[in-house]
Amino acid sequence: MKIKRALTSIFAVVALSLVNAGTAVAVNGLQESAPVAQVNLFSSDELQKMRDEFDLYGVSAETQDILLGKIERGQMWDSINPDKVPVATDMRVIGGDNVDIEIYEDGSIVALSTSHPRDATSGIGPQDVTECVQGPGSNNYQINYEGCKANVSYIFMQMGFYFDYTAYTGAHGVITNYDENSYYSRVFGGALSDHRLVRMSDSAVRYNAYVSVAFENFPVGYTVWMQANVTGSAAWTTSN
Repeated sequence: MKIKRALTSIFAVVALSLVNAGTAVAVNGLQESAPVAQVNLFSSDELQKMRDEFDLYGVSAETQDILLGKIERGQMWDSINPDKVPVATDMRVIGGDNVDIEIYEDGSIVALSTSHPRDATSGIGPQDVTECVQGPGSNNYQINYEGCKANVSYIFMQMGFYFDYTAYTGAHGVITNYDENSYYSRVFGGALSDHRLVRMSDSAVRYNAYVSVAFENFPVGYTVWMQANVTGSAAWTTSN
């Protein structure tokens, strides 16, 4: 699950700008290093929020230091590099739900949640599809779930939206309702725009948006998407 090659260009642009900032200059025939400009790609608050999410998924403080140092220098993580693949996987229980974690060589991660809708008396919703409770009209043949939330986090970016669906016992699932204005998002160091929710099938709704991250006044963007999927026995989220 990765942001596509446009993010590769983003980090390449920043890396190039940092190299240029430290280019040596000639003074009276001698080579002197020009001052290296301080580049603050993220605020202290954004860095702390990324640390909090890393903590949630069990990434060590030492690894966090390395990863945040990389991204502040404009170097992309393996987890968002389309040429990299996970070297290990892990599973954790968060909020009563199973979270599959893909671990990459540099310690970066992609966290994927497995959602388990519940009845109206159960506790906290899952990380991936949350707050799903049984609604009116449920019986032995179908269960209607309301107020479900599909969510994807890339640590530095998050997207999600709300929907209702019906699970037909031993058969298929149907997304019965979704609010086109229920989406939410955030991206550190940039912005998401042109938000749109599109029904892909009876059992899938996709949220598309254009991501723009500007470094040195060179914005590079890409359309990212995340999708809620349902069957008769499960609900889960996918993304690019």
